[in-house]
Amino acid sequence: MPVGEVVQFLERRVSAIAASVEPANEFRSPAATMVQAGTAGQEVGEAMSARFKELDYQQTPMGELTLRRRVEPTLGVDVYEVKLGEEFLMSSMFTVAEEALSTLGLAAVTGDDLTVLVGGLGLGYTAVAALADARIASLTVVDTLPAVIDWHQRGLLPVSNALTSDPRTTLVLDDFFALMRRAPQPADPVYDAILVDIDHSPRFTLDPSHADLYTVTGLRAVSAHLR
Repeated sequence: MPVGEVVQFLERRVSAIAASVEPANEFRSPAATMVQAGTAGQEVGEAMSARFKELDYQQTPMGELTLRRRVEPTLGVDVYEVKLGEEFLMSSMFTVAEEALSTLGLAAVTGDDLTVLVGGLGLGYTAVAALADARIASLTVVDTLPAVIDWHQRGLLPVSNALTSDPRTTLVLDDFFALMRRAPQPADPVYDAILVDIDHSPRFTLDPSHADLYTVTGLRAVSAHLR
């Protein structure tokens, strides 16, 4: 819950408590005052727990990964957010970029029965937007964090069921960057499109080891996996 809402809620509770207090000339024991204050605090806690919930917390090689759900009061909707340490990675309030990555990327591809690779699962919006393209025959989504794949397999996120129930989808636990660096072998799949939704940008990566993907050499390595 935003701090401003907490303050407003507390102010309303204090006003309600003050209105119910007996006149000043009546004796009120310290114990009774403590009980009343404790009850008010409990009600505040219950209100916050209803509006905010931590769905998962795990230690990962990249840091502390947290998935949480909160109510956005101005819209009255649940918002799902992912944090890595103190940094916000993604939010279900802002999915335009993820969806555009799929629609614009696939618009550049011709043909049918497409085999597509998505690097990075996250909240799942890139993958689900790709599945909306009827030309896709197979969609492989690679993520390096077991927790993220687990969230979707447990149905914790709004698009999880749509993603995991689609027979075209395969979720793979692996290092996308390592996969792209390796020269493809004869038995390896080739893709009609590779959509990368991991780093914030080529200059703002989640890990320094990702930077080589966005060089000429890195992109040539990626292109070797394209049909």
